[in-house]
Amino acid sequence: MTKSPTKNKNSLSRILFAIFLTNSCTFYKFSTRPKSYTTLLNVMFIALVIFTLFLTTVSKAQISLIAPPEKITQTIPTIEKLDINWWQYFKNTDTEAKCIDLTNKFIDGLEKSLLQSENKVFYQSNITEITELLLQYRKQRFAKTKEEKHEPTKLLSQYSISELIALNAKILTNKRLKNKLLIEKDYLLEKIRKNKEVINQFKLRYSNETENLIEKNKIALAWIEEQIKQALDNIRLSHLEKRDEALASKINAEQVFLSKAEKKLIIDKSKIKPALS
Repeated sequence: MTKSPTKNKNSLSRILFAIFLTNSCTFYKFSTRPKSYTTLLNVMFIALVIFTLFLTTVSKAQISLIAPPEKITQTIPTIEKLDINWWQYFKNTDTEAKCIDLTNKFIDGLEKSLLQSENKVFYQSNITEITELLLQYRKQRFAKTKEEKHEPTKLLSQYSISELIALNAKILTNKRLKNKLLIEKDYLLEKIRKNKEVINQFKLRYSNETENLIEKNKIALAWIEEQIKQALDNIRLSHLEKRDEALASKINAEQVFLSKAEKKLIIDKSKIKPALS
């Protein structure tokens, strides 16, 4: 059973106080001169002060350890003050319902800030694009993907050469597919790297633009679009990596199966043509 912090604190207090009394009595026992009694009282007083201060410090430390963590309130990103880490607002959503709710609030904020001004003609197409991108992000992120289940193939008692060739051809086909996935992964990784540089440029331009409000808003909208596209590419990359791992496992299993099948090769001698003299 786990002891409560209060019980632990009381136990510690009793132990420390016992040590204090033991040391005080020992000091008094070995003091033979009359003035040692006064000295003993002084030492006991100083020790008591130190003990009290130590106990107070321990109590405060225990209270800080058991105190509940302070809740962090997450604010909705706004185009007027777009933080460099604003995407964490969407990234940290753990359910589709929360993502829908936060997306609606975010888009509502953009529309109230931009579409009610006289310059709304500059922003309408961007907001429409951002709305569509966030819809794609939500669907792809929370889509339920089916894991490919490969039923183990039953090993036959014997195999012909043609059957072994067919098994090997299947392995080669999957290897070509895996190579294609690797090319797609490399392309996507390079795209993500370049997009990250573009996003960093948008962050810098947004921070430096202080005079032209229309230009600042256009920079922010372009930054938002690229950030969502980057998130979509990261989702695709994650899916490719899972497919690559599954395919590698499948190829390995097929190679093991082929090696077992090769040991059961039966050659049909009737189909062997005699060598010409």
